[in-house]
Amino acid sequence: MADQRLSVHDRVAALWHLDRLAREANQAAAWLSGAGFETEADMTEQAARSILAAAWLLERPLRPQLPPERWQDGSRAVR
Repeated sequence: MADQRLSVHDRVAALWHLDRLAREANQAAAWLSGAGFETEADMTEQAARSILAAAWLLERPLRPQLPPERWQDGSRAVR
């Protein structure tokens, strides 16, 4: 059976892409909010939180720490 673990290089590359996606989702949410589309902005912010959660799960073997407080509950905006 082949080794199914991600290499550190692949893991870092995936983290970089997830971080970029989260930042783009935040920018889109800010634009949507400014344009008056609050429901869509909230949904986009929730998507950014989900992306950050996926990044944290992927990063766990590299850096053991708790997830940032800012996306543990849905009441706070992603920074």
